[in-house]
Amino acid sequence: MREMYPEADVHVFYIDLRAPGRLEDFYTKTKADEKIQFHRGKVGKVASQNGKLALQAEDTLTGNITTATVDMVVLATGMVPETADLPGGANITCDEMGFITPQSESAGLVGAGVCTQPLEVACTIQDATGAALKGMLQLGGE
Repeated sequence: MREMYPEADVHVFYIDLRAPGRLEDFYTKTKADEKIQFHRGKVGKVASQNGKLALQAEDTLTGNITTATVDMVVLATGMVPETADLPGGANITCDEMGFITPQSESAGLVGAGVCTQPLEVACTIQDATGAALKGMLQLGGE
């Protein structure tokens, strides 16, 4: 956003941030940008106000209500696994959040990517490659 619109003010509301690997450099660069403001808190309300959008969120660090008036809002959703309706009545073991655990591999099922945990794209690809190899080994391939 900032590269396309250098004068834009950006507000990032977050609960937790994960910036592993090369994303850590991106986060550090972004955090140093004076036009990008980070707010620790979940947006609780978005309302139209004079042709703009008014955001209201609780700052979880201070307990204060934060407000911001912006032109555009992009909301991201959390990952919720959908493992309950696997075909064929697969016998799977899930953790307390509903993600497939390695114990399911004994049932001939190899979980990969975001069905095992929230992951970024690069980690999902690596995990999928590993799962494919595990599946081949379970089938007796080399």
